[in-house]
Amino acid sequence: LASAQELSLQNWMGGLAPAIKNLSILDLALPGTHDTMTYDLSRRISDGANDLPPSVSWILHEIAPILGIAEVGQFIRSQAVTQRLNITEQLENGVRFLDFRIMYTAGPESGSLAQHDWYCLHLVETNQKSMLYLRALKAFLDAHESEVVVIWLSRHGSSCKSGNDQYPGVSAAVKQQFWSTFRELFGGYIFDPSRSRLNATTYAELITTGQRLVVYASDHSEFTGGDERVYDACTHLSNTLTGGD
Repeated sequence: LASAQELSLQNWMGGLAPAIKNLSILDLALPGTHDTMTYDLSRRISDGANDLPPSVSWILHEIAPILGIAEVGQFIRSQAVTQRLNITEQLENGVRFLDFRIMYTAGPESGSLAQHDWYCLHLVETNQKSMLYLRALKAFLDAHESEVVVIWLSRHGSSCKSGNDQYPGVSAAVKQQFWSTFRELFGGYIFDPSRSRLNATTYAELITTGQRLVVYASDHSEFTGGDERVYDACTHLSNTLTGGD
């Protein structure tokens, strides 16, 4: 067992393996970040932004740059940032729970009628697409074979909102296309709860099988097509903070 002086935050699970090898991940208190992706927010209000009616967020995304009121987006951004470290730095500093919030929206440099993709958000959207940040998570898992990460996918931290209430205006087909890309990216890293229960699976077993990414998805039925190989956040994860903040 590594001493406090020797323990590396990048590999703290590996350093504690002799002590935690027979425990499940649910037996551990994992360091996590709230609104994980807010370190890279743009000044553009997302389509389908949290806390706004979809029609209002669409209009604000569309007209704010035209009217030259970017300072509004800058003010919102200043209030929305909850993290300063990027996702790799968070993981390297020991974070093992990611609150990954996403929405299907036009990009920060485009009007609302432009081609949409998945971006992260906290009212304003991120500068980059969600998949870029997820590839950074994949790179961390590739480089740290002793570490297990938990990720929760939602729009605004609501476990049980579904359909249009979770992702306004986004079809099931579009959601499931994203989920398919997610599964393709992470492959065998994803823990499969249809084969074993997380509370009955030890840390050592997760390392042996390589299933080192535990995924919770809100809007489980539409977002994943009811995929039994990922946890339904509504059933298995509770966020009691009002509004998902």
